[in-house]
Amino acid sequence: MNEAQAFGLIRSGLQTGLWVIGPTLLAITAAGLVTSIIQALTQIQEQTVGFVVKVAVTLACLWLMGPWMLHRMADHLRIVLEAIAV
Repeated sequence: MNEAQAFGLIRSGLQTGLWVIGPTLLAITAAGLVTSIIQALTQIQEQTVGFVVKVAVTLACLWLMGPWMLHRMADHLRIVLEAIAV
């Protein structure tokens, strides 16, 4: 494996990480924004409300997208192992 291939694998790993975690981060951010707006409108300033909503959204995303995430990471691992074996 030469230097260009190693950097290609690193770049591919970073891209895979962004693709895997990106949808969950976007969902958590959207849930936090909506919760903050609702709390501002209703003047409920309880911090645990936002925390519970974010945890629920995180668990829902991981439950719904978990198989896709695992498949994507397993594909990347297979590519890395094949590159190392060559």
